[in-house]
Amino acid sequence: MNTCPNVNDPAWEKLVKHLDNSEIRAMDVFNKNNGEIPDLDNDIVKKEKALDLNYGEDVEVVLDENGKETDKYKTKKGKTLNRISKLVNFFSAKKRDYSKSFAERKADRVWESVPHDEKMVTDNILGEAQTYDEYVAYLENGMNTASVKGTVIHAAIDSKVDPSTAEANAVKIKNLLDEVSDERGQVPFNWKWILEEGVIERIFDNMGLNTFYELDSIDSILRDKLHSEISVTSDILGIAGTIDMMAHHADKTYSLIDWKTGRSMNRAFRGMDDLLMKFGNQFSSEIEDSVRNRAKLQLALYAVLMRINNPTMQFRALKIGWIPNEHDSLEKDSDMDVDVHAFIPMIEQFLSDPQSLESAGLSKDVKAKLLEKNPDLFNPTYYSTNTDPSVAKEIRDEDGTPQKTIEKKLSELTHLIGQRPTYEDLDRDDKDKATD
Repeated sequence: MNTCPNVNDPAWEKLVKHLDNSEIRAMDVFNKNNGEIPDLDNDIVKKEKALDLNYGEDVEVVLDENGKETDKYKTKKGKTLNRISKLVNFFSAKKRDYSKSFAERKADRVWESVPHDEKMVTDNILGEAQTYDEYVAYLENGMNTASVKGTVIHAAIDSKVDPSTAEANAVKIKNLLDEVSDERGQVPFNWKWILEEGVIERIFDNMGLNTFYELDSIDSILRDKLHSEISVTSDILGIAGTIDMMAHHADKTYSLIDWKTGRSMNRAFRGMDDLLMKFGNQFSSEIEDSVRNRAKLQLALYAVLMRINNPTMQFRALKIGWIPNEHDSLEKDSDMDVDVHAFIPMIEQFLSDPQSLESAGLSKDVKAKLLEKNPDLFNPTYYSTNTDPSVAKEIRDEDGTPQKTIEKKLSELTHLIGQRPTYEDLDRDDKDKATD
């Protein structure tokens, strides 16, 4: 029996490619086949192949008459789906007029009942008084620059994840920078740092990704497999979205990462008058209606969509990667992690509320349809490895309460300690119970 496959064997390369280019899955099949590389028609391979991730229908973003992206996706069958961000809007504590742009809504708050042709002093960095239209143009220009900056950083990351895209992304970056350069060719933001050697790898490391970029000796099977720009859909919810990055870890768990580059993601930007989002008053935390929390909610919804289509999927973490500049991108901020014990129940409560469903244009039986596809869809423990899903399952199966389950676990642990002098003396099954 071989302990490791010959990675240069064409049969191994064929197996890896067949299993969605996953060496982790191929190694699992290799071990189950008694250390032999199996043929693709092997029952073990077929069983593993059936676990290929399902992202829903293939979609593409709908463009407007000017070639700009809209808030719609369209499937190959011609069905129109809303962006996930539209569903996020229904969780907001404050009603917004989404028929207007962000710049127009902000200008409305400044001018209120003042005539639009009257000049006002605003947050213009030059301190100049502006008319309503001038201020809107100023804001939209700044937002376009910020969008270009974000796209440049995304393209640089994509090139690192998939080197085959590096040439195309280099052209894309050049064209974007030309778009925002002034007459002297100067770009209005610092961007070159993201392309410096090792910067993106350090960002990945900071996000808890096991790329081992400085350790060539580490076997590739132990390295996280990174995937960029993954479209995921739900026909039941009528929404679709694109996940910035998904990491497949060696322990078969997954992490989702959403990259953000804007200043408003800073924790100093408070929510709107400290208002909570709808259903934001959760046991584990109170979710304020802030840019940061809206981003977390969107990421949690991405994870929910993945688990609708893949009921056995286990996440390790859901994280926001904030990279506005070189300094902040390398700072660890635990508040960028999604508190799944707050956001997943929040989503479930929204989908259980008739008024919320009506406002979002969803049917009253939408939750029942989702649970039919995955009965554990709203179990938070499947969205983070900080907790054990078996404990939550035990609570449901025994129709008990968390308190009763804790008391039972303590009783079992007390019994085990009383029986054996040390943890090391326990057999394997009892060690598993002790660590639960």
